[in-house]
Amino acid sequence: MPVPGRTAAVLAVAIAVSLVLAGDALAKGPDAAVITGPGLPAPLTLSYRDATRRATMQKLATDGDFFRQAFGPASTRPRPDGALGPRYLVVYRVPGPTGNSYLRQSLYPYASGGAITSMTKGQRFWGGRRTHGGWSRASPSLFTALLEAGLPGPPR
Repeated sequence: MPVPGRTAAVLAVAIAVSLVLAGDALAKGPDAAVITGPGLPAPLTLSYRDATRRATMQKLATDGDFFRQAFGPASTRPRPDGALGPRYLVVYRVPGPTGNSYLRQSLYPYASGGAITSMTKGQRFWGGRRTHGGWSRASPSLFTALLEAGLPGPPR
């Protein structure tokens, strides 16, 4: 028959370990991004900590294909056809086991056919990791979210 105190201690350790592992899993992506480019009077800052910009930050990271471009799998997608329009630079802050890393992604919100992102292959982060890079077409809802967050309207 198990000893109640011992069972409680084992349960407490199991819960603590699962919380630590969950924290590591959550820390595998960006927690903030700064967008700079033409027509912005000041950098556009997005963060999961800012309740008014949290949804836009999440949409940029997911619909902008940050996770595949940073962590893989590697893509062989070529640059999409058509005019890209003005380039905006997104710098993501990615907390990790060795401190914060900063990864750069190009954003072409006004590209013909919809917003496009690209990340250069081989950017270093977390000490020895490197980005996989590649090109991606984002969802139309990313463009709408970025406009609502302060991106200027399409150039004329």
